[in-house]
Amino acid sequence: MKVLKNKKKVLSCGLIGIMFFSFVSTSNAQEISGGFSIDVMSKYIWRGIKVHNKVAIQNDLYLSYKNFTVDFWSDYKTGDKSKVDEVDITLDYTKKFTLKNEEFFLSAGYIYYDINEEDTQEVYIKGGYKFLNLPLFLRVSIYRDIDAIQSTYLEIKGSGDINLNSLILSPYVTFGYYWYDEGENDWNNLEFGLDGSYLLDEHLNAHFQAAYSIGNDDMGLEDEFWGGVGIGFSF
Repeated sequence: MKVLKNKKKVLSCGLIGIMFFSFVSTSNAQEISGGFSIDVMSKYIWRGIKVHNKVAIQNDLYLSYKNFTVDFWSDYKTGDKSKVDEVDITLDYTKKFTLKNEEFFLSAGYIYYDINEEDTQEVYIKGGYKFLNLPLFLRVSIYRDIDAIQSTYLEIKGSGDINLNSLILSPYVTFGYYWYDEGENDWNNLEFGLDGSYLLDEHLNAHFQAAYSIGNDDMGLEDEFWGGVGIGFSF
């Protein structure tokens, strides 16, 4: 029954994605953007949680039309038992606006996670602010698990961009806090990282990531260091 339930959810999300792709394919091409990336990571860390410590090949494919985006992401776990370890489907609506010369954005969305023949679902809201005349950005996100985990996750992220001609370096720091419905709640992890992207041409880039997460022992987490490299294409 669990496998059947998973297949139905994947099929439903897939149909939504196909409908979205079909809709934008008939729309003004100038209003459509998208891209894909392939990354090789030393291991898979998510919200400070070590999902697995094997080398991971992670793929991302997205398509946007106006304020709407559909995203398909997957993690391929290498090793003796190589397999697709996770598939995520995200449906997102983002609105950017300016208020008194200040730049803001608001997002709302839904994520379906298919993990090791298990599944869960989240809804989320996000808000962001770009500092005026500074290459700094602040984002606050709240994720609510409405399926298997029944929890709320708060993420606060600050980042900045350093432009060095074709190379863009983006240091960041992220703080995470979990509330579980059964009563547990505590800070989850504090993550420091550096993202880098080198523009090979107008549409193609090579990128890297290095990150270190300080995990809360009381939440069963350890400190983790990981990184990876990849290539991306956008249009």
